[in-house]
Amino acid sequence: MRILYVCSDPSIRPGGRGGGFTTHMEEMIESLRKLGNDVVVLDTKTAREAARVQGRSNTRSAAAPAGGESTARAGAAPAPGESRPGKDSIAPRVPRRLRVILRDLFYFFHNVGFYSRVSSLLKERQDFDFVYERHYLYQFATSSAARKWKLPMILEFNASLDETRLTDGLGLRPLAAFIERFVTRRASAVITVSAVLKNYLVSRGVSPEKIVVMHNGVNVSKFNPAISGDAVRSKFGLASGDVVVGFVGGFSVWHGAHLLLDVAPLVAKEEKRIRFLMVGGREGNPRFESFKREVLERGLTAVFRFAGEVPRERVPEHIAAMDIAVIPWATDYGSPTKTFEYMGMAKALVAPRVAALEEVLVHEETALFAATGNVQDMAGAILRLASDKALRGTLGTNARRAVEEKYNWDRNAAAVIEIAKKLATGKT
Repeated sequence: MRILYVCSDPSIRPGGRGGGFTTHMEEMIESLRKLGNDVVVLDTKTAREAARVQGRSNTRSAAAPAGGESTARAGAAPAPGESRPGKDSIAPRVPRRLRVILRDLFYFFHNVGFYSRVSSLLKERQDFDFVYERHYLYQFATSSAARKWKLPMILEFNASLDETRLTDGLGLRPLAAFIERFVTRRASAVITVSAVLKNYLVSRGVSPEKIVVMHNGVNVSKFNPAISGDAVRSKFGLASGDVVVGFVGGFSVWHGAHLLLDVAPLVAKEEKRIRFLMVGGREGNPRFESFKREVLERGLTAVFRFAGEVPRERVPEHIAAMDIAVIPWATDYGSPTKTFEYMGMAKALVAPRVAALEEVLVHEETALFAATGNVQDMAGAILRLASDKALRGTLGTNARRAVEEKYNWDRNAAAVIEIAKKLATGKT
């Protein structure tokens, strides 16, 4: 099939710096192409950047004006209200509330301009079978253009506008809510990354028949337990007898890395062999630097190792160096990409007991759950796994089997094509 894959958010794009955001997009595009589909990517890269991405990933792009860095990194994804375009330059000079309003106006008017870019491409090339977009706040351009040119649109919905409560909130909430209702109700089909999000959309008037729950996944070839972590363990002075508890991600509040500052003393007191390997975090980032300072002030330097930012292709070998993988905190609706990457590497996983993760993980079968935000409970789960190598192996083996059978990008891409085929025949 011929697919127009649109990313109208100017700060998130295939080939750009980012964590789960860009991983999801790039892997889905790659898997769609592996199935023999023609994928054209429309985002806000410059033409020069688009050509470079095309050469590296074999994904054809149609570029609109704007640019930026495109180095792939782990744990460095921009997030609502934190490192979005325009904020850093105006933050020192304006109050927070005004800054948020200006940010939201930027996104709204960006979409006003982006509409003509999408519409022009659809007019120029009228052989697309459907349009696919990952939704974010104030994004209406693609929905409007697809409707104008009478093309089916599949909308990927990863979070509601309420996600912004984790950061600076919304400056134009009524407008954001209107656009969210507008695009989700008018989409031909909506893919949500959890049943929680499906229920949210249904409660806001979206027909349940057109919503498909599709959790995120992993590339089971890139993330597999045959990869060795010995070089990483050696690099960070991790002995063969050490039990390595690993974290991959950023240091923003929704990743929950700060909870490990309280977990670490509890587990280190009971098990002297435990070490924490933190993968992600950009030098100079205030939260990352604050975390490292607290490690020093609390006398935990012997317990923690910091890999910092690593190229995305090297994330698997860092997970391979871990004995236990941890998700310190998660929202009740999201589908953290790290979950499936840990599972793909056959790692024993400790995760918060939130609704969306309970849709994927089974306690004592593919993971150990801990009460959300409860550091004692998390420490207890880590200590249990540290002392039970057999349980670690069982959880890891079961987790790997689950992603092979259910949670991988190839399977998700095939499901998207099936949705598109049903749209084409009017069966949805």
